[in-house]
Order: sequence, then structure tokens, then C-alpha cells
Amino acid sequence: MKLNTEDVARAARYYVEAFERLKVFELLKPLNSARRFKSFKWIKSFKPLDSWFGRSIAGFERLERVELLERKRVEQTSKTINVFKAPAMMILLIASTIAACQQKMADQPRYEPLSRSTFFGDRRAARPLVEGTVARGQLRTDEHLYRGREGGLLADRFPFPVDRAVLLRGQERYDIFCSPCHDRVGNGQGMVVRRGFPAPPSYHTDRLRRSPVGHFFNVMTNGFGFMPDYAQQIPVEDRWAIVAYIRALQLSQHATVAEIPEEKRQELGINR
Repeated sequence: MKLNTEDVARAARYYVEAFERLKVFELLKPLNSARRFKSFKWIKSFKPLDSWFGRSIAGFERLERVELLERKRVEQTSKTINVFKAPAMMILLIASTIAACQQKMADQPRYEPLSRSTFFGDRRAARPLVEGTVARGQLRTDEHLYRGREGGLLADRFPFPVDRAVLLRGQERYDIFCSPCHDRVGNGQGMVVRRGFPAPPSYHTDRLRRSPVGHFFNVMTNGFGFMPDYAQQIPVEDRWAIVAYIRALQLSQHATVAEIPEEKRQELGINR
């Protein structure tokens, strides 16, 4: 049928009002409500407009499907990003926290070794130990063992029994630390002395033969003359083992036939 201008304008005005009410102009919202237009009785009386409206609805449905697929793709991408985003953010947070802590620890107020201090009266940053301070495991109350003295005098006896094992240990330590200056026999003509270093006294002089064992221990511990101390290099027990070996060297250079056991004299073919 033919439509006059007034009918077309009236139908268009109804369509516009309906689309505005249902917010069709906001791109596909809501299409389901828009489909209900086709059940309106007055639409059936306008066939051309009804055909146009059908094509519009089909176009909106295609757009709706496209928008739905696009929305799903965006949501899936967001989920994928969030899966990696949370651990990444956690790692970044931990790394930044550690870096901040390290920076704070590196920049904390502190004194450099032997630097000047404006806080203490003596202006020294390095503070002396409290009087009487003893490091853990170094409470050395045995004066005989650690200082080689008894009653304030140099000890004339060993702090522990001397056996073959002690002598062998003393020989080993003596050859390492003492023989470069004192030589292997104790005459004071070691390789260092032969190259110009001042010669130490021979162990076989009457003075040193009569010296108490505490004297040799004290010299090794504190040094004497050109000889430095060996307290750091040689432990306490090894120092006493070296003293025992020095006594054995002194005895070897001044032993008499009478001091040799009978069986040993026969092995050596020595007769009185």
C-alpha cells in the first residue's frame, strides 16, 4: 500500500521514541527488547517500514555478536595478563624491598676503621676493650701451660708428660719453624744465618743448657732480640713439644757413654 507523508512521519516518530526508550542508539542495548517491536499491531500496517525495521534488527544482531566476541577476547586477554601480572608484581615488590633494605644497610651511620670520632672524648672511633675482657674459649688460667711460669718464676718442668709422640711432634715443628735460623742440630748456623741474618746463640752453650724449659717457651711466645714471637704460628702444646725436642738436642750433643743403655752400646759396638 501507499503511505502518505503524514503516516511516514508518524511511524518514524514512534520508531524514534521506541529506540530512545530502549537505548538502541547505545549500540545494541537492549536488542531483545527491540525485537518486541515486531509484535506491535501498528507495525504490520506499515509493510515498508516493517521490512526496514527487520533489516535493522538483523544488522544490530550481527553487531551484537561481533561486540560479544570482542568482549570475550578482551576478557580472556585480561585474564591471561592477570595470571602473569600477579607473580610479576610480587617479584617486583620483593626485589624493590630487598634493594631498599640493602641500600639502608649500606648507608647506615657507621665509623670506618681507625677513623676520627666527635662523640668520644679521645676522638677515636675504635674503642679499647673493657679491662679484663676475655674472648670465648681463651680463659687461660693455667699459668704453667700458657705462660711457662710457676709462682711468677720460669717453669723448670713440663706441664704434661713428654713421650716419644711429643718428641716426634716437636722435631717436626722445630724443623719447620726453628731450623732456618738455628739449623737442624741447634748450633745457630741455619740457612738464613748463612745469608747474612744475625746468628742466634747455640743451644749447646752452658747458659742455655742450664736455662729452665720455661725460658724457651717464653722466647717462642714473646720473642727475644732479633727473633720475633711465634705465638700466632705455633699453638701452645706445639711450643712445649719444641722445647722438649730442644732438650733432646742438647742431650744428644753432650751425652756420655755411661748414659747409653747396655743393649744400645752392644748394638753400636761401644765398649767401656
